[in-house]
Amino acid sequence: GESYNLTEGRLTVPGLEGEPSFDSIYAEVTGGITGGFEGERGVIDPAERENTERALQAELRETASAGIQNQIPDRFILYPDLVGTSFEPLAQSSVNENEALLDVTATVHGVMLPRQDLEQLLVRTFLPQQEDLTAVSVRNLNELTFTPSDPYRPQQSSVTGTLSGTAHFVWKIDEGTIKANISGRDKDRLDVALAQFEEIESASATVQPFWLMSFPSDPADITVTTSLGQTVEDPQTPAQETGRQQGADSAPSSTDDLN
Repeated sequence: GESYNLTEGRLTVPGLEGEPSFDSIYAEVTGGITGGFEGERGVIDPAERENTERALQAELRETASAGIQNQIPDRFILYPDLVGTSFEPLAQSSVNENEALLDVTATVHGVMLPRQDLEQLLVRTFLPQQEDLTAVSVRNLNELTFTPSDPYRPQQSSVTGTLSGTAHFVWKIDEGTIKANISGRDKDRLDVALAQFEEIESASATVQPFWLMSFPSDPADITVTTSLGQTVEDPQTPAQETGRQQGADSAPSSTDDLN
């Protein structure tokens, strides 16, 4: 019955009582003993139990995989193929004479990859002329696909694989310096004001109202927006990658629209 359920304790062999080995042969209860009952209880058909557990696992896998994304720190990324879920069925409990309750617990395991390390790997692979790896970011890391060399297994501590997709490289710009350089200047001299910024390939400006001939004197009144320039199509980036895809021969640059 339920009185024999235990959270901890020692199990001995009654038949050895009085023998020298009675105190040396025993089992320790560490994980708990549950599910004890006294009386009659219905038994679930094995096939129905298997189908029910499979359906519960599918629902738990979807719910847990979606929920774990909200817990990933900003500086890491977790790709879908690097997530695994393990399940543990719990003891059956009766609801009534015709129904039983099945509980299944799910544990989600995954390998998070540092965003900065991935960005620097892509920059080093496709933009070898770029000396400062931290000056370039990959805007769409979440849109790339990581395919592990072998299917991911729960509690696996390290992985190898291939990163593929279309990488959008964006040069980081100092918006504060840009605003300070153009504030109060003639709007027709934008190219001169931005000449020192090698990371800017081209720029355009809109000043409102349109009859004003210069930018606002207060940098706080200037807004800088960045547009994507060149992209690298379908970069295949395993650890041993040595080649470059078309479009990676020259560094793509960001375009700034000054509004």
